[in-house]
Amino acid sequence: MLSEIAKENLNIEVNILTDQVLFARKETSSYPFKINYFVNKDVFKEKPVSFFYLKSKDSIIDDYQKIMAKLKSYGKKIPILSAHESLKSFQVVDSSFSPENLFSSGIYQNNIIFYDNVMNLGGIINYDSNNLKHYNLTQSSKKIYDLPLVFQFENRELLPHDDFLKMSQESKSTEIKLNVVTVFENMAYSQFTISKLFRNLEKEDSFDLISFGYIALKEIKDDEKLSNIFDLETYDSYINTDQIIFEKKPYRLGLAIYHPFVQIINKHQFITNIYRDTDYIGEATFDLSKDLQKLSISKIDLKVEVKYIYPNIIIDDDLYYLNKEMLDELTGEGIITLKKRTVF
Repeated sequence: MLSEIAKENLNIEVNILTDQVLFARKETSSYPFKINYFVNKDVFKEKPVSFFYLKSKDSIIDDYQKIMAKLKSYGKKIPILSAHESLKSFQVVDSSFSPENLFSSGIYQNNIIFYDNVMNLGGIINYDSNNLKHYNLTQSSKKIYDLPLVFQFENRELLPHDDFLKMSQESKSTEIKLNVVTVFENMAYSQFTISKLFRNLEKEDSFDLISFGYIALKEIKDDEKLSNIFDLETYDSYINTDQIIFEKKPYRLGLAIYHPFVQIINKHQFITNIYRDTDYIGEATFDLSKDLQKLSISKIDLKVEVKYIYPNIIIDDDLYYLNKEMLDELTGEGIITLKKRTVF
């Protein structure tokens, strides 16, 4: 059963009850999902052979086929985020976020992390204290503007960041657009685009704006401000996603509107939509190096239809999303709560 769970890339936890925990750890150490171990020697006096069951709410399932069908249905829900029952009751008053664009990033130490990429705002709600704090998303950075080019452009000269700032003040051009922020365990993944200004050497007084896609990666440390998740300059690494070579062919990650990942397998492996130029190709399994400096494709499934992923918070197998109910349209005041998603 564990091999089948791994094969299906199901994002679940497995509890193992054993009378020999060291042996159980040894035999299951290679599986890419979370395993919890419990010791009870008395159980195996009554039932001395291996057995398995699935507890789903108040029911117990011990049929293999039914268990796998149930687990696969969980996989289709894409349980990226998890939460405690107490989350259902929080509510905070806000007058800054737009009601239609609240996207949950993840949960970390009793905090709901979310963002609004229309208002360019991030938010952190402590659901124990019903406290909400606002943070600006990164919109400009010389450090990120100066990241090395991954493409060589003929007859184009990259201009300094100061030149871009002068031009953007006149044309109102966007430098950095932070599209997605995702938190999984103690890792933050942010997908963004950076626009750079080039001089066209073939035409006098001609300039081009060219955008590049990146994923920024960051390990969340306990002694660090959680709000740094919204500050791209504090991230550990930046990986261009416009050209990733697999079997001698270039691919790119799509610009996710809602969520960059179809499924996160573990902190260094995820599945997402893949493109050739502007054409959707299928789903790809990506591997991150341990130092977070390289991103590679290990597998592409060409038969999968494109998925548009809505980030959800899961409580007892039910899906919830952040909802802002407006109280005053003129001032933007409203109440942010969790609302159960009735259609997936």
